[in-house]
Amino acid sequence: LVERACQGQLTSAERAELERCLLAFWRRKLNLGQERPEALLPQLRAHPEAGPLLQQLELWLHRPDPTGRVDLNELLRPYRNLPADTTEAVGQPS
Repeated sequence: LVERACQGQLTSAERAELERCLLAFWRRKLNLGQERPEALLPQLRAHPEAGPLLQQLELWLHRPDPTGRVDLNELLRPYRNLPADTTEAVGQPS
């Protein structure tokens, strides 16, 4: 999904999947698996690494800007080589 996003080839459904995967990645990385959904996003937005990613991701997904303010290659660079199971949702079957 990351590679396809950088190439501008994601469908709407794949964009939603990418967002879900990145949220799951940070939820797992920060050990927030037991957090209620309404408490999760504020915590992720306040995190020094996850916050900027989410801000840019939300701009790209939910407020598309034809001027290209979001550099997807740079934004998604840290996630290019993650194993697939790294982004599985916490509490979801593998």
